[in-house]
Amino acid sequence: MASKNYTKIVTKDKTHLAMVSLKQYEELLPPSLFVRIQRGCIVSLKWVESFDQHFVYGPGQQLPIGDMYRGSLIGSVKILTYQAAQDTDARTGKSIVARL
Repeated sequence: MASKNYTKIVTKDKTHLAMVSLKQYEELLPPSLFVRIQRGCIVSLKWVESFDQHFVYGPGQQLPIGDMYRGSLIGSVKILTYQAAQDTDARTGKSIVARL
């Protein structure tokens, strides 16, 4: 008898169907490399290009983020910010702002 717990695994090259629940994969996969973004989806952090409050963006795709999983996504990535740094143009003496 077939189990109702199956997982579709999508890679760059292929799609596989496994008779293993997503919860079991979540327990097996290293949390430093994978994060659950909704009830039915775990993504590789290497695939993630960016995200906002509602979607995770990867190469040519966007996936919705579940409200319950938003915090775990934010906690799984290092968010880099840039700040304004003020400097002076040597030729003109005028103040310039550079974004780092």
